[in-house]
Amino acid sequence: MTATKLDLPLSENKDSRLDKISDVDSFENRINDKTIQSNPVEKVIATIWAEVLNLDEFSVLDIFFEAGDSLLATRVNTRVQEVFGVNIPLRHIFDAPTVVEFSKAISELPDIGEKVKQVSKMLVEMSELSDEETEALLMKKGE
Repeated sequence: MTATKLDLPLSENKDSRLDKISDVDSFENRINDKTIQSNPVEKVIATIWAEVLNLDEFSVLDIFFEAGDSLLATRVNTRVQEVFGVNIPLRHIFDAPTVVEFSKAISELPDIGEKVKQVSKMLVEMSELSDEETEALLMKKGE
């Protein structure tokens, strides 16, 4: 199973800007690119990890720390919290260092696991819509 490299917006000094991703549509579209995970949470987590690690591909069974370090783990945790809108303890990436393990761990957290699953499902569903379908939904929402 692989994940694709995702292009993050860069600051003037060419550093990745993880705090604000202005192109949400681009993020959603890349969820489907080469990511073959068994559930929506794994799909979204693999996409986030690929972004932060700046890798073309990695297995959902590979250990995060073979490609990243504690600073990148902090960035992943921040990005995960931004995407899901929940506070996830940093220790989970150390305790569950593969996409599969991490996805399972955060999906089972009391009070936030269901939100993680719901947001993941929504993001994956949105990523599978055509531009026309997305626009139609947005127009309908605006009515």
